[in-house]
Amino acid sequence: MTTWYRLSGAKIDNLPEVIFEDLSKYYSGKHIDRKSISVIVGSDSGKVRNGIIKYSTVVVVRRENHGALAYWKVDKEKFFGNLSKNRLKLLNEAQKSLDVAIWLEPILNSFGLKITNIHADVNNKEIHFSNIVYDEIMGLIRAHGFNPIGKPDCWAAHIVAHNKT
Repeated sequence: MTTWYRLSGAKIDNLPEVIFEDLSKYYSGKHIDRKSISVIVGSDSGKVRNGIIKYSTVVVVRRENHGALAYWKVDKEKFFGNLSKNRLKLLNEAQKSLDVAIWLEPILNSFGLKITNIHADVNNKEIHFSNIVYDEIMGLIRAHGFNPIGKPDCWAAHIVAHNKT
């Protein structure tokens, strides 16, 4: 079972329920145009240490010009890849985000919300290593019906998730 947390570190028992409760409290008494709310999922990973890699996945619920609420989880796994070639690591990051988006999407739909974007910590510039999987990861995310965002605009993965690795 995966444990989710608020950015403050407080443990969450039921993420979808908490998202809905937080939105209700955060925006209570205000008319909320649900189109102004975006839900972004992103993942990042840390360095491999003693054969273990830590993946951090975040869900950010953002209301345009009114701040955001964020939730995160960490998965630790054995890593068998070649450390000098991080292709597998980058693909795993994208899959972690997809797994959460696929799980959360129908629940969000029941509240009139949807996953707006999946942020992938990959770069399309040839000077960066992640370029070798950029098209593959963007295609993978699109194939699942989500809108992918890569660098430099993938702040949920590159900044928020990275902060928890």
